[in-house]
Amino acid sequence: MSAVSTDETLTPVSNSVKYDRQLRLWGDQGQKCLESSRVCLVNATAVGVETLKNLILPGIGSFTIIDSNLVTQRDLGTNFFVTKDDIGMSRASVTCSSLLEMNPDVKGCVIDEPLETLLDKNIDLFKAFSIVVVCLPVDERSLKRLSACLWVSGIPLMIPRACGLWACVRTVCRRHYVIEPHPEAVIHDLRLDKLDHVPGLEEFAEQQDLDKMPREQHSHTPFLLLLIKFLDKWYEIEGFKQLPLKYKDKKRFQQLLLTGMKPKEGNSDGADEEENFQEAIKSVNTAFTPTTVPVRIQQLFDHYNCLNLSSESDNFWILLRAIKEFVLSDDGKGCLPLNGAIPDMTSDSMRYIKLQNLYQDAAKYACACVTKHVHDLLRSVGRNSDSISLSEIRRFCRNSAHLDVICTSSLEVELGSSDLMQSSDSNPLIKCLPQAGENDATNLLNIYILFLAADEFFSCYQKYPGDCDSKYCEMDVSQLKTCISNLISKLSGTSSPTHFSMPDELVAEMVRFGGSIVHSMASFIGGVASHEVIKLLTNQYVPIDELFVYNGVTCTSSAFKF
Repeated sequence: MSAVSTDETLTPVSNSVKYDRQLRLWGDQGQKCLESSRVCLVNATAVGVETLKNLILPGIGSFTIIDSNLVTQRDLGTNFFVTKDDIGMSRASVTCSSLLEMNPDVKGCVIDEPLETLLDKNIDLFKAFSIVVVCLPVDERSLKRLSACLWVSGIPLMIPRACGLWACVRTVCRRHYVIEPHPEAVIHDLRLDKLDHVPGLEEFAEQQDLDKMPREQHSHTPFLLLLIKFLDKWYEIEGFKQLPLKYKDKKRFQQLLLTGMKPKEGNSDGADEEENFQEAIKSVNTAFTPTTVPVRIQQLFDHYNCLNLSSESDNFWILLRAIKEFVLSDDGKGCLPLNGAIPDMTSDSMRYIKLQNLYQDAAKYACACVTKHVHDLLRSVGRNSDSISLSEIRRFCRNSAHLDVICTSSLEVELGSSDLMQSSDSNPLIKCLPQAGENDATNLLNIYILFLAADEFFSCYQKYPGDCDSKYCEMDVSQLKTCISNLISKLSGTSSPTHFSMPDELVAEMVRFGGSIVHSMASFIGGVASHEVIKLLTNQYVPIDELFVYNGVTCTSSAFKF
C-alpha cells in the first residue's frame, strides 16, 4: 500500500467556512461523521472516480483505491482524471493524485493489486473501511466473497454502474439506522391535545385577553396561542373536549377563528389584515394532528434487538429501548419525547420567545428522563454509562418520531449461491420480475437484469456485449440472450423458466452500447452514488432501499426493493 500526497501548500481555511453550504444540510454532527469515515473504491473507472470526487469535496477522512489496471486509451474518453501522458501508468496512482488535489484535508492511498489477490491474502483489510464502493468488472466469485465479508461486519457495499445511457446503483447493507431523515413535510409536534405535556403553556394562553388587547398586540398574538384560546371556545360549543379532526369540523373551527379578528378603527374591511389569524386558519389542517406513537416506531419497539439488549447491542437499540421505557413511564404519558421545535409565526418577540422556552424546557425535561433510562440500560448490560454521549441522546430524542432501520437483501441471496440451489420463491429479485406476457421495455428492472446478464457475458467472453466489430454484433445479441436465459435459470433454480422474457429491443440496445461509458452518465450516477454514500455515513436522510435504475434514453428512473 502506498500513500499519495500533493506538494502544494495551501492557506488553511476553517471548516465552518470551507464547508458552510453543506453544514446547512447535515450540520456539525454529519460533517464529523464524514471526516472520520474511510472509503474504499475498487476499480478507478469513470463512475468510480466521479463517485469518489463527490465524496472528497465535502471532506471524507480518507480513501483507498484498489485497482491493478493501467491507464489505457479507452480511459481517456470517459475518465477526466487521466491524460494522454498517463497511458501505461497505474490507474489507481494517477487518479488518486488528481483527486487529492481537490481537497488537501483528505488523505488517500492506493493498492495496485487485483481484488482477488487481496481477498486471498488479507480479507480483513476491508473491515477497516466505513463503506466500500465497487465498480465493475469484478468476477462474481470475488464480489460475493467481498460482499459476505462486509455483510458480517455490518459495512455497507455500494455498486454503481453505467453502460451507454443506462445506469444503476445497488446498495447492500445488512442494517442501516436512519436517525435524522429530514422529512420534506414537517408537522410540528405542538401537543394541542395534550397541553399538560408542555408545563406552563395552558396558563400562558389563559393570560391572553384577546378582547381587551389593543389591535397592534392583538394582531401579533402567536397563532399557537390563538388556537389554544379558540379550542376552549370550541369545547364549550361542542360540550366535550375533542379536537376538530373531521373535514367539516375543521371548516367550522376556521369559521370560529374568523369571528375573533379585530378590524382597524374606522375600517370594517381591515379584519383580514391580521396575518396571525390567517396563519391560524391555515394551520388547522396540521396543528390538530392527534399525538400518537407512529406505527413504524411501535414496530421497532417490538423488534427483537430492542427487546433483547446486550453489551454488544448497537447504540441505536439501547437508545430506542430508552425511548420505549420513557413512553411507558409516567413522564412520557404514552407519547414520544417532545422535540421542542415550533414553527415560525407572526408574533412580537416577547411572546414568541416565551413559547419557544416553554417547548424547549419540556423537550429538555423529556431528554433528561430518557438519559436516565439510557444510563440504567447501559449499566444493566455491563457498559459504562458514558459510552453514549449526551449529544447522541439529544439527537435521538429530537428525531424519535422519524427513526427507521433499513435492511437490504444480500448479494448471495440475490445472485444465488453456487453450493445451494434456491427456488424462485426464495429469490427476492425473481419475485420482482414481471410475469409472462406482462413485460415491456418501459419496466426499468429489465435494465438491471441486462447489467447482470452483461456480467455473465463478460465472464464468458472477457468482453462486454457489442464491444467488437459491427459484423459480430448479431452474434453478441444471440449470446446475450443465452446469458439472460442462463441468469434467470440460476436465479430461479429451474432449468427452463418460462415466466420471464426480455424485450428484444432492450437486448439490441445493450449490444449497441458496446460496454461503453458516456461521461455524462458516469457523472450523473456518480453523483447519485455519492449522495447515497453520504446518507449511509451520516445516518441522515433516507437512502434508496436496495436498487436505483436510471434510463437516460427516456429520462426515467425508479427504485426497487427486493
